[in-house]
Amino acid sequence: MSSKKRIVKVGIIGAGGIAKQHAWGYQKCPDAEMVAVCDTDKSRAEAFAKELNIPEVFTDYKEMLKKADIEATSVCLPNFLHGPVTVDALNAGKHVICEKPLAHSVKDGVKMVETAKKMKKTLMVGFHQRFRGETQVLKQFIDEGALGKVYYAKAAYLRRVGIPAWGQWFCLKEKSGGGPLIDIGVHALDLTLYLMGFPEPLSVSASTYAEIGPQGLGFWGTPCKFDVEDLGVGLVKFKNGATLLLETSWALNMQGDSESYIKLYGTDGGAILDPPTIFKNQKNILTDTKMSFPKVEPYNLEIANFIESIQENKAPMATGEQGLVSLKILEAMYKSSTSKKEVFIK
Repeated sequence: MSSKKRIVKVGIIGAGGIAKQHAWGYQKCPDAEMVAVCDTDKSRAEAFAKELNIPEVFTDYKEMLKKADIEATSVCLPNFLHGPVTVDALNAGKHVICEKPLAHSVKDGVKMVETAKKMKKTLMVGFHQRFRGETQVLKQFIDEGALGKVYYAKAAYLRRVGIPAWGQWFCLKEKSGGGPLIDIGVHALDLTLYLMGFPEPLSVSASTYAEIGPQGLGFWGTPCKFDVEDLGVGLVKFKNGATLLLETSWALNMQGDSESYIKLYGTDGGAILDPPTIFKNQKNILTDTKMSFPKVEPYNLEIANFIESIQENKAPMATGEQGLVSLKILEAMYKSSTSKKEVFIK
């Protein structure tokens, strides 16, 4: 009997920059074949298809789901479309990898997860940073108990100047769900939760600010309408007693161009992600252990994991349920900022 795995045929919904990252991942995966791409901009879809040797082009994703011979889809669209498009794809019997965040609201996210369960299809979230060599090496050591019980963590993804103006939807709450918290903060949040082993969140206290964007400053490109935050900070409490301090910005009068970090503090040791290093006190001797890690392309590994999860009928590394946990925390942060009160997560 041949051990060769079946080829999974894929359609990509959206033909922007992130979609191209997915496409390159499929090209590198011997068990995947791109057969269709869809974008409302026909010329962009045609250029995408020509560059990547994709045979079919659509401008209506529902037509692609009905007509194209596909088993799986990548949803690479603005946040407000993640929910409805993913649900349609799942109901059409397709497996889905949806770019982060899972959705622009918890309501949409819940529907996506429930639909995947009902249809018995894979729903993966595009948290590609989990697949970095640094992340995987540190995760292995943490899972083996190197830090003991992790009771405190700090995470940040800060930009001095970096409000994304392209497409404009990034800066409109109705379409994005928020600013840097839901755009780049979700990466820092997901990585920290992943390394901590996904403790169950209890409550959030947070503040958001919009001080620089409304001035027309801090943009990548031409300033546009702006009704989201440019800075978000919050404290997340977990049911196991651990806490997480999260901060993220698109625009901030800070030192340097940007700063990002994940810091974990446990009973037996501490760690940082970049570069992956573990700090210990061994018989009153303080040690700092830097770990080597493989140089990999995270998007390629992410796509390979998606395809493998379909072939082997197993959960992907970044599940829809985990994406929903992050979304609930973020939505609670926005509610806490508005109410100026601690918000408990159900």
